[in-house]
Amino acid sequence: MLPGDGLRFGRYAPDPGLADHVDSYWTLDVDRPPATVSVVADGLVDLTFTLGPFAPGEGPGAWVTGPLETSASYRHERPVSLLGASLRPGAALPVLGVSVGSLPAEWSPLSTVVGQVAGELAARIAAQPTVPERLALLDVFLAARLAETTHDGRLRAALRSLDVMRGGMEVGALAATVATSPRHLRRLFRDWVGMSPKRFARIARVQAALRRLSAEPDTGLAGLAAELGFADQAHLTREVRALAGTTPGRLLAASFNPEGHPGI
Repeated sequence: MLPGDGLRFGRYAPDPGLADHVDSYWTLDVDRPPATVSVVADGLVDLTFTLGPFAPGEGPGAWVTGPLETSASYRHERPVSLLGASLRPGAALPVLGVSVGSLPAEWSPLSTVVGQVAGELAARIAAQPTVPERLALLDVFLAARLAETTHDGRLRAALRSLDVMRGGMEVGALAATVATSPRHLRRLFRDWVGMSPKRFARIARVQAALRRLSAEPDTGLAGLAAELGFADQAHLTREVRALAGTTPGRLLAASFNPEGHPGI
């Protein structure tokens, strides 16, 4: 998420038992609208709960957002308080029970995927007075959903390989590494990750660059481009602009948080 005026963003770790499945929990409070939230493509699926303030006739809501493949911006025209869970690649299918490739990138009611439990969960979360109590409910909900599904070992191995290689692996080589065909690997990624392995590898490589720049702002772009397998510095800059919506230099000047989380 890129910095913005009039909003507060918090990030929280899940229960250690969920760390392989949940990237983070997060809160977003828009105090001084209008405010715009700019988001970097991250390949994550977000569950988001609206906690108020509510207009007459409104109440807590639950939403799901498919993985972003490009940068996005969301404009808030009124105050809002949000709580979200960002699911790691491969975790959303067990939680939601549907192909991740079927999830739209725009906000959709969570109830269309998991039924009335979505509204019940949103109401219970909103009724809790503190963030830790709200996160505890999410821990229980996600752990129960994840326990009911068998995970695909080939997909996990492919995601680990891409993480180690920071996105720098061709689809054919990746498929061979996990003992499957490129065609089947593409099907696995469509259902479990929501995009092609090639697209996900591209996002993973840009995310690796952004994390490095965030941790080490003095890193030279030319050297970083060579290290991560970009053709050159110009290629790195183009990819960051495509997936983050701005250049590496502007991100550094803004002192950004590279983790992407959608806002409403």
